[in-house]
Amino acid sequence: MKKTIGFVIATFICIGLFVFGPSQTSASIANPENGEKISLLEAEHIALQEFTGIVKQHQLTWVDNCQTYEVEITNRNQEAKIEVDAFTGEIINLDITQN
Repeated sequence: MKKTIGFVIATFICIGLFVFGPSQTSASIANPENGEKISLLEAEHIALQEFTGIVKQHQLTWVDNCQTYEVEITNRNQEAKIEVDAFTGEIINLDITQN
């Protein structure tokens, strides 16, 4: 009886992962061809991979007819202003200054 219950529970878990897993993953990926933007958190993550520190400010703006996320990051002695393309996730501009 315990083996049967365990098998039923394992089956439901596998079905749930199969049905719901791919839909959540594919929904979180931006598709620039359909006009889908990356999320603000994804833009911050991309910026933090380029410059390590603490995110102080972020905003969605238009630069040269292109929608971008501007992310400001500071660390102990530097500040970075990073522009991330809102559709492709590409870093458009990186400006680092000393504090």
